[in-house]
Amino acid sequence: MKYACKPHPIIRGALAGIIVNFALGINPLLDGEPMGAVILVGAGLIYGVIIDLMATWLSKEKEA
Repeated sequence: MKYACKPHPIIRGALAGIIVNFALGINPLLDGEPMGAVILVGAGLIYGVIIDLMATWLSKEKEA
């Protein structure tokens, strides 16, 4: 099945990483350490992009 709108792997990975690490970043935020939450969300963005790019490259997904 082909989709009409397919997000770029960088955007898809960044969103997935931010969403996953936002759940982890709530705890430092509630403890009064906002930089801990920012670092966790930033790390999620970076490794989310890396994981999605590698998965896309390994699956040999073609951009439409």
